[in-house]
Amino acid sequence: ELIGEFKNPGRTWNKIGEAKEVNVYDFPNLGMGKAAPYGIYDTGRNEGMVNVGKSHDISKFAVESIRQWWLLMG
Repeated sequence: ELIGEFKNPGRTWNKIGEAKEVNVYDFPNLGMGKAAPYGIYDTGRNEGMVNVGKSHDISKFAVESIRQWWLLMG
C-alpha cells in the first residue's frame, strides 16, 4: 500500500472551500513510502491486532508482528 495523500472513494465532511488537497494519481514517487499491513485475529477472544510496517522482508515482518501480538495480547 502506498502511504500519502492519495484520492480514495471514502468521504469526509469539510467546510465549503476547505477541501484537503490530494494527489489524483497513485504514482509511487508522490507517496511517502509503502506500508505492509499484517493482521492477527483471535477467534476465541474475538480480538484482533493489525501491525503496519515498511519492511520489505515479509517473513521477518510477519514474525515480528506475531511477537508483538504475543507481548501485547498473548
